[in-house]
Amino acid sequence: MATLAYRNVDAVAGFAARRGTRSDAIYGRMADPPRAGGRLFFWFELFGVERDDTLVVQFALADGTLRPPTEVKIDLPLSYIYRSAGLSAELRPGQYAAILTLKRKGAAIFERRFEIEVK
Repeated sequence: MATLAYRNVDAVAGFAARRGTRSDAIYGRMADPPRAGGRLFFWFELFGVERDDTLVVQFALADGTLRPPTEVKIDLPLSYIYRSAGLSAELRPGQYAAILTLKRKGAAIFERRFEIEVK
């Protein structure tokens, strides 16, 4: 029953070597993993979004440094939102992460770290 518990905010997400559409992400057409020397894109679908929420995405690089976060204010009433963000850095082998945060009235109500190993 715990796995069926209601969650008012949740996300599905992944990484890809190229930017794609929501349809590409959902149907697995972005399955090629990012590789060293290539590009890294983080895609996500966030459920439970409300008007005036703020969406924050921040990348953690393989050396542990954090990129400045990107924030987007949600201006429309939505039940979910699909977005993707690209990392503009030369990929080196190592562990990368995207930190996805949803803020409501200034407070973080959802935060999850998604990780990928780049080879």
